[in-house]
Amino acid sequence: MLNFYGMRIYIGHSTGFDYQKELYEPLKASELFKQHQILLPHEGESISQNSKDFYATIDLFVAEVSYPSTGLGIELAWAADAQRKILCVHRANKQPSMALKTVCSDIRSYNDIEELIKIIQSVT
Repeated sequence: MLNFYGMRIYIGHSTGFDYQKELYEPLKASELFKQHQILLPHEGESISQNSKDFYATIDLFVAEVSYPSTGLGIELAWAADAQRKILCVHRANKQPSMALKTVCSDIRSYNDIEELIKIIQSVT
């Protein structure tokens, strides 16, 4: 489903950390943001709908799973049901839920935001 922007990449995450500073700002400053359409769930204009049907419109779901989140788990199930490509990433010092393996076969750890961006770029 490549388009003018490259891939449509949805970034899912818990709200249990400062995602604006730790995730959104570095992503927006990266080349990744220029090459692909990055959809950020808590940015007003990025996602105009929050329904199960939305997940069929994305190419890649990147789930930051360092912090437990029921809502993120639901989103992952919807993306898996829509047969979307899923990448789960977590901070190297955090242990994600083992239940993730039921919806995601690609689970990777990262040490810093630069490494996270390289991981995402490796699957785009």
